Amino acid sequence: MGAHHGSAAVNRPRTRRRRLIWSLLSIALVAVIAVGGVFTYLQLTKPDPLPPGTPDRPAPIAFTPAIDPVSATAPEPTAAGVRRAIAASLKAPALGTLTGQISDALTGTVLWSQGADQPRTPASNAKILTASAVLLALPHDQRITTTVLAGPDGQIILKGAGDPTLSAQPPGTDTFYTNPARISQLADQIKNSGVDVRSVAVDVSAYTGPSMDPTWDRADIAGGDITPIQPLMVDGGRTARPLDEYSPRV
Repeated sequence: MGAHHGSAAVNRPRTRRRRLIWSLLSIALVAVIAVGGVFTYLQLTKPDPLPPGTPDRPAPIAFTPAIDPVSATAPEPTAAGVRRAIAASLKAPALGTLTGQISDALTGTVLWSQGADQPRTPASNAKILTASAVLLALPHDQRITTTVLAGPDGQIILKGAGDPTLSAQPPGTDTFYTNPARISQLADQIKNSGVDVRSVAVDVSAYTGPSMDPTWDRADIAGGDITPIQPLMVDGGRTARPLDEYSPRV
């Protein structure tokens, strides 16, 4: 019994040392596997480099409201006060035949009205409302991406998503829009991918419904004022003179 207890007393420290060594080896092995996993993850999630010539992403837009809200103690607007405030502007000849209405946003009270029930063509005023709605609804770094898909038998498919600024102008040349994406950039990416292109197709399924309002005059297409709305177009539909604002469109 004494010898047995003596042997156990001698072996216990050795057993502890073995356990400690195996524990340290296990920790080291786990650390190596973890580092390798992190490295592999970083490599797999690393974004592909942008093609040469791709413009840098612009800095986020900082908004400074041009109209500050009135304080809670501000006096209520009056019709007479509004008329005095806009009297000089109403005389500007550049306004032509002016119609409109000004209302109190809180009460709905009409403070000024001139021909408000006469229908008018909104013209470019619609652009202001559309741009404002986009800025309110979408992130300010939102981008519209035109993609290229691989089809059968060497076919590639250009899938439009609504970017009218996509340009067909060669690299290094002027474009109607500022720093647009170019067809040549897509061509370079396809070439670098090694795809043997036999044919090109387009996908315009992103939009549904008519491409023009039924009240639009189709003669304005040739005049350069409008173009049928498609999710895939180049230079805003200007094919004859891409740098001319009033180039005939398609």
